[in-house]
Formats: sequence, C-alpha cells, structure tokens
Amino acid sequence: MSAVSNLVAEITSGEFGDAIEIHCNKSDPVFQKIAARWSDIGRKTPRCIVLPQTEQEVAKIVEFAAKFKIPFVSKAGGHSLWSTIGDEGFILDLSRFSHIGIDIERGNQVSVGAGVTIKEANDAAFQKELLLPLGTSNSVGVVPFSIGGGQSYFENHCGFAADNIVSARVVTANGKLVTASPTSNPDLLWAIRGAGQLFRVVTELTLQAYPISILGNDRGNVWKSSVVYAKEKTSQVLDALEPIIKNTSAMARGMFYAVAPAPSYRPFSLLYTVRSEVVSVKDLNNGSAALDTKGGFKPFASTGFQTFKPAPFMALVRSFEELQIVCPDARSSAYALAWNTYRPPNDPKGNAPYIAYSHHNINIWAQLLSSYGDPQSHDGVSRIEQAALEDIRQAYGQEESEIAAYPNFTRDGPISRIYRGEERLCKLERLKKKWDPEGVFTRIFL
Repeated sequence: MSAVSNLVAEITSGEFGDAIEIHCNKSDPVFQKIAARWSDIGRKTPRCIVLPQTEQEVAKIVEFAAKFKIPFVSKAGGHSLWSTIGDEGFILDLSRFSHIGIDIERGNQVSVGAGVTIKEANDAAFQKELLLPLGTSNSVGVVPFSIGGGQSYFENHCGFAADNIVSARVVTANGKLVTASPTSNPDLLWAIRGAGQLFRVVTELTLQAYPISILGNDRGNVWKSSVVYAKEKTSQVLDALEPIIKNTSAMARGMFYAVAPAPSYRPFSLLYTVRSEVVSVKDLNNGSAALDTKGGFKPFASTGFQTFKPAPFMALVRSFEELQIVCPDARSSAYALAWNTYRPPNDPKGNAPYIAYSHHNINIWAQLLSSYGDPQSHDGVSRIEQAALEDIRQAYGQEESEIAAYPNFTRDGPISRIYRGEERLCKLERLKKKWDPEGVFTRIFL
C-alpha cells in the first residue's frame, strides 16, 4: 500500500478526527467541484482531497505527510497556479476554515480563517464601518492573497495586505501549531508577510483594518471612472496619463487596459466613451465578476517599475495585437498597466527588508492576463507574454537588479526578482532551513 493510501486509511478510520471530510472518487461530481481551479494551467488530479475542520486536524495531517514524505499542496480560494498535485499526493483544502472575527477594542483587528474569500471579509468589515486592504477579485482567498504581498485599490491609504498582517496561526513543516506574532516567533511572522506561501500552512490571519473614514467620507464611497478609446489614440492616452500618474499629491489608482471586448472582439472598438460613478467600497469588485470564473487557461505574468514612462508601454499594446492574430482563442485576454500615485509618508521605500515582501517602491506594474481554452495556444501565448515583458524592460533600460516580479503571479525565473535585495534573500534562506528544512511545502530556498 502506498503512503498516500495509508493516509487515506488513517483519515477514513477517524484516526485524525471525526470531522475530516475526504474525497477520493475522481468521477464523483463533488470531487470534481472541489477540485475545480481558477486556471487549468498545469492542473493535475490528486489521489484525494482532504478537508479538515480544525487546526489540530491540519497539524496531524501535515505531521503524517511529513513523516512518510507524502507530497501535498494546500488550497484556499483555488486561484493559485501551484495548488495542484498528481496521483502521488493530495490537496489539503482549507475552505472549511470560514470564520471571521472582528475585534474593535484591539484596534480594529480582523481575524479570518484560511477559507475566507475577499468578498466575505470585505462585507464583514464594512458592516463594522471598517476597510481592509484586500484585492480586486471577490473569490480570491484572503490568506493566500495577503501572505504573497497583497496589492489592492487601497495601497495608497493602508499599504499592502502583507504590511497589515498582525499575526498568523501556522502549522509548521513538522506538524506543530504555532502563533507567529511580534512577540511569538517573530521571524516566522516576518517571512509570512510576503513569502508565506513558502512557509505555510497558514490556518488563520489577523489583519489590521481601518475606519472607512480613511477614504475621506463616512459612507465608504469612492469615485470610479472609466474611459474607452480607439487603439489609434493609445500614444496620446499614455502621454495624457503621465502627469496624472506622477502627481504624488493625490491618492489615486488606475488601470490602463488593452482589451478586445465582446461580441466583436476588436481591440479598442469604441472611441472615448466615458463613465464615472460613485460606488461603495463593498461593491468595488463587482465589476470584475467575470474574472472569478473557474476553468480555462489563465496564465498571469507581470513586471514592475518605480516610475512611469509612456513609450515603453506601447510595446504592451503591440504585443496584445499580436496575441489576437497568433492566438485568436485568447481574444478575451487583457494586458494592463496598473499604477499608483501616492505612498503614505511612513511607507518603507527601497529594499530594506522590514518584511519579506520587497516591492514597496514599485508604483507601476505591467500585468498580462491571458485567457483561452485551447491547450494548443500554450506556446504561442507564453512566447508573446514573455516577449512583451522583455520589450518593456528593455525600453525602460532596466538592469537585472531592478527587475521586479510579483510573488502571487509567478514562481518562475530568478528568485531575486520576486524577493529583491541580497539581505532579504539571505534571511529567507536561513528561515527556510529553520522552519522547513526538508522542503515539505516547497524546495524554494533550499
């Protein structure tokens, strides 16, 4: 009997607890529903999917898996391209950790289980007139989003999600349940704040929240505007954006998209259509609901910059047009420029490793989200994406030491792009050897 089969036998016998749910029948609709992922790139089918309900159950499962060298991956929201494994291992599904606790007396702290989504956390916080610095997709898990950095609409006001991790409940590689906080295992907390996916399993995070009045009103409203224009106007639009993006006296965040909207899928098919509205922060993500759909192939690539230059981003538009021709199956893709105009005065700049996340001084991101259904498009999409990023970097004149890659989007390429700065890299390597010396969670830094 294989080691993973032994694990299945232990769980079904109730050895680890009576509340654990386990699914092994791959043809069962329930198995297939739980196994569904946001993107099918690299997707494999596990021997089984295990859904514990308590931290103690997680600890016992991890301890058994580590002892008998059974490979596994943990899953929360299901958006990660790396939460997949084949028949040699199992998925540790944390979706049943759905608790949310809000402690006003402790300074507006919000505790969320590993299965809580961004929408669920945002709605709970809003009911208490609080704001969390969470992401732009409702169905993403709060925990994986935050421990990988956590870009959001509110970086200008609150910093990144990783900045706002107060403490974490963690099952270590040897199956021990510990708390990571400023007073208990502070080195682990440092790693969790930006590189947590290398040190998981994280069963709970406590995050700092803020009064919604931080937005300048007591209703939690923000102004949102969109402009749609023809591709021939791209250069002019980028030139017009430059003074807006460089105006550091105002707090603003924007996205410049290269898209081919349905039903015609003609790039930039409308001319200067403008829409402006005031929306509640709890509804801010609703416009991106289409991005929450599971299935299909959705690679995500990105590269970051400290300053904005209009000309290099013409390469992004040219690459998007090439994608439409070479891979018509990917016509619903979107290539984007994301920008911020302001950082709080106390926000750390540069590469000083105050937490594991290393991109506080990156205000501009090129973000390439391709979406297609035909696996034969893999090579063409990948080639165009990588060429687009390289063209933008070359137009900027970036040195290797300046290249930034967002942790939640990639684990490929030089690790020094994901965690920048030699001091940070050395510290992560030391901590990996301390907290996961056998590579139970990942071999990165070993």
